[in-house]
Amino acid sequence: MGNTKTNNTYKTKIPFDPLNKGKRFIIIMRHGERIDNIDKKSQILPKEDPELTENGINQAINIGKKLRETYLKEIEISEINIFSSPSARTLMTAIYSSISLNNKVLKNLCFITNLAEYGVTNGFKNNKKESPMYYFIDSDKEYKKLWENFIIKPTKNNNFHFSRFDFQSNLIGMENPDEMKNRFMKVMEGILTYSSTSYCNSVNFAVSHQLSICFMIEECFKEMNVDIKDYIKEEHCGYCSTYIFCFNQGKLEFLGDLKPDM
Repeated sequence: MGNTKTNNTYKTKIPFDPLNKGKRFIIIMRHGERIDNIDKKSQILPKEDPELTENGINQAINIGKKLRETYLKEIEISEINIFSSPSARTLMTAIYSSISLNNKVLKNLCFITNLAEYGVTNGFKNNKKESPMYYFIDSDKEYKKLWENFIIKPTKNNNFHFSRFDFQSNLIGMENPDEMKNRFMKVMEGILTYSSTSYCNSVNFAVSHQLSICFMIEECFKEMNVDIKDYIKEEHCGYCSTYIFCFNQGKLEFLGDLKPDM
């Protein structure tokens, strides 16, 4: 990556603007509790794209409140950038956590195809049974109605801007474990680069799935001379597990982790 190693910090390859002295926070989160693991009969969304439970929504809200009361307590946030897998459970987690963090700041919600959990035969767009509903909202009236209810409705009056922002080409085909790892770490590299030069006091959420957040955190730690095994443990990968990093004067620092305690 062409970065300079220092003790527990990461020097971005993009020059840091000394006139922009704000902090850029990077929040890596796993989605909240999914409905199909609790009560499949009550699931409303398509089989392969389950929504959050009520508890899962509260987990996301609680994380946003904890961030506001701890790491972001003294920070006047200028903007919130959200990089999310297109799955309903990750999008809902991103939406509710960012609303509870600050409902007045502009929120750029970016759909990252390559943060999807896994590859499927012939790609997501050609395999409806294994795809998030995001891929079919333009062609399927039923999916569009569900999308409006679960995704658009909670964003109304909360300053959300929707955009598509892929760091790579669309995910197509099956993957082996190494290919999956490389994909997630590549996306995290893009988020790091983007975040390092975003506006003063920006908060950049990266919301994905259990295995992928482990790879994404590993990408952050590998340039900081920190053993990821000290942080990635089974109990750390539960629903809404959250890791907080920060670019401060051009250097990436690990601040700590949060759990929803719900």
